[in-house]
Amino acid sequence: MRVGLLIASIEAVAWADTCDPSTYEVNIAYSTGSEHILGTKKAADADECCALCAEDASCRSWTFSGGSCKMRDTEPGEGRKKIKGHTSGPGNNAPPSPPTPPPPTPPPTPSSRRRRKPTPSPTPSSRRRRKPTPTPTPPPTPPAPIPKDKPNFVLVLTDDQDALLNGYDPAVGVAHMKNLNTLVRSEGALFTRYYDAYALCSPSRSTILTGRYPHNTGFQTNSQLKRSGFHPVQERDTLNVWLNRTGYHTMLCGKYMNGYHGNKYETYLPDGWGHFYGFQTLDYFGSRVNMNGPSYLYPKDAYQTDIIANLSLNWLRKEWIQERPFFMMLTPHAPHDPHTPAPRHLGKLAGLVQPPNPAFNLADDLQKLLPKGLDTLKKVKVDKMNKKFQARAEQLLAIDEMIGGIVNELKSMDVLEKTYIIFTSDNGYHLGQHRLPDGKRLFFEHDINLPLIIRGPGIAKGKTIHDMVGNYDYAPTIAELAGAKPTNGAPAVDGLSWAALVKGERTAAWPRSLALNEGFENAEGGVKCCGKYHALRIRDGDQDALYVETGSGEPAYFDNAADPYQTTNIIGNLSKGMKARLTARLASVKSCVGQQCVLASSVQGLLV
Repeated sequence: MRVGLLIASIEAVAWADTCDPSTYEVNIAYSTGSEHILGTKKAADADECCALCAEDASCRSWTFSGGSCKMRDTEPGEGRKKIKGHTSGPGNNAPPSPPTPPPPTPPPTPSSRRRRKPTPSPTPSSRRRRKPTPTPTPPPTPPAPIPKDKPNFVLVLTDDQDALLNGYDPAVGVAHMKNLNTLVRSEGALFTRYYDAYALCSPSRSTILTGRYPHNTGFQTNSQLKRSGFHPVQERDTLNVWLNRTGYHTMLCGKYMNGYHGNKYETYLPDGWGHFYGFQTLDYFGSRVNMNGPSYLYPKDAYQTDIIANLSLNWLRKEWIQERPFFMMLTPHAPHDPHTPAPRHLGKLAGLVQPPNPAFNLADDLQKLLPKGLDTLKKVKVDKMNKKFQARAEQLLAIDEMIGGIVNELKSMDVLEKTYIIFTSDNGYHLGQHRLPDGKRLFFEHDINLPLIIRGPGIAKGKTIHDMVGNYDYAPTIAELAGAKPTNGAPAVDGLSWAALVKGERTAAWPRSLALNEGFENAEGGVKCCGKYHALRIRDGDQDALYVETGSGEPAYFDNAADPYQTTNIIGNLSKGMKARLTARLASVKSCVGQQCVLASSVQGLLV
């Protein structure tokens, strides 16, 4: 007897599907031309599961063999069926589990290629059709050895979440995110001086995966995917590729890079991801997702963060190869604009306003001291910024639920204690500070100082770390914890592993005393500043400062020790000697590569 969802027959083309022989559930998706619907059907046994998959819901035929359903090479069928009914929320967007596509057949190695003598073209009367010679299929590449006693990783990367404006309290964590604070912060460590190299989505994400500054990835704007050095060359040697080659089962779910959309990228799979659920659209409802090859469009009532949460839980329960350690990278679009909370959270934090900040709607005399393009900005509307602040905080609630669900699932699977859970963001945000309308891309603290919380094996509970780290340090850090390395000949890594630092095993002092921040276009919201800029965020003992050279060459300097909100540009107060040292040091860091970057950012006494 077949038990399943109530369906109605329509003419449609099946988008993709799988049959799970362990549960006899058929996961199906239909394309009707205007929409694509997801759902499941239940079969009585494995044979019926495969039969349903082939008969009712498939773009290919399936047969049960060797304990699982196998694809037959057949053409898509017609007369598909549409599923009715859907509710949004955690646990209600159960996604299909698409089959992993077979690896492409590699070309023969140069040593095995033979040159064929050219055959003279026959006359028309003597031409005969020749049967094509089948290309022999080489044996499949053997999988990486199964690593022993290696930790798992869950990296949660939010979008546009700063530390300064979201209640980032070193003793507590991130305000409004109770699961994060209880299940991750209290069980691990919080970094107070974590900075990104560039406050923009794709440049930051490519830096996270490569361990390289934007001036070395070439990914310097969100529209540079096809012109950057990252895609497709450096993309073949990223953190996930290193882990995958080490034997890790890797998975990404959410936003990958800007530019991965349109027909060309709907089914494109970047190297090194065992499962890739890359979101093609960033709409908060009705997202299009590259489901490990096939492209799906979710219903309009499916909230994006919930889709990610349920895809992740489904992957842990059904897709993860449990003999191998895993690396999950979960990248919700929240709290990015248009600042749309889940319907169940809308108004949940009514009345929430930004914390006091002296840089908000800066006084006229101080605003005039800022670099050109910022000096003439008008004040922003207070109510408008507070409404955005509240909406952004409400967006975080669904992410917090997702974190709670993931932690509980890991606990039920008895793998929580051998899993590192990292919570962070790609860049910060401003909401009226320095009179900037809502946006990012600048060098101020609200744009570059981000949350970083981690729990996992060997990390003391409730630990707070004040050493300076950056997003270019993730790749070498996770690689060290996992026992992975870049491949031979890979581009040099600019970052430094903080694995020993977070585990309390480092004997020498942490060397970094400054962090490079760079930008390559003006701030958002029509602000005419600051073009291609470079900055040094200096944290050397009691010395705490920000030095900037804007695209026009105009410098700025803020003494954070005396002015933590960076309200007063005192570049005119610096001696010629100090200006010269700052200029020289910035020049060495902004062009550094690999180990040069570690050395150039490890200079003490720069402000003396």
